[in-house]
Amino acid sequence: MTSRETEMIAALAEAKSQGLARLGQLEAGLFRFAMGVRAFLDAFPEDLPAPSRISPHFSDTAPSCFLHLVCQNRTAVELWAARLDAPVKTEPHNPGNVHLNTTGLLDGLRVSVSCIDVADPADGGVA
Repeated sequence: MTSRETEMIAALAEAKSQGLARLGQLEAGLFRFAMGVRAFLDAFPEDLPAPSRISPHFSDTAPSCFLHLVCQNRTAVELWAARLDAPVKTEPHNPGNVHLNTTGLLDGLRVSVSCIDVADPADGGVA
């Protein structure tokens, strides 16, 4: 075997080792996130409006991981915002509608709650 072939085999072994190490980090991060989501769902706050959809979002960077709850209306988002101790953000969404969103931490899990509702003049939209 030539020295060039030996170098290529060593480089491949190093690349595989780094790839497997990174995969292990991703698996551990996904496991921790999934366990947080499971714990949240097991102890779901029954005094808050139930969402119509629950979507976990995982990324390999922790701040990008969150649980997205889609609610039916503005009141539901406002109640969740109070629990998350976070403001409600509004953005125009199609004529006459507004997208409402709030994001905060609940038991260490980043939770984002949103809905599309009829615009209110207070949102800068047309009722």
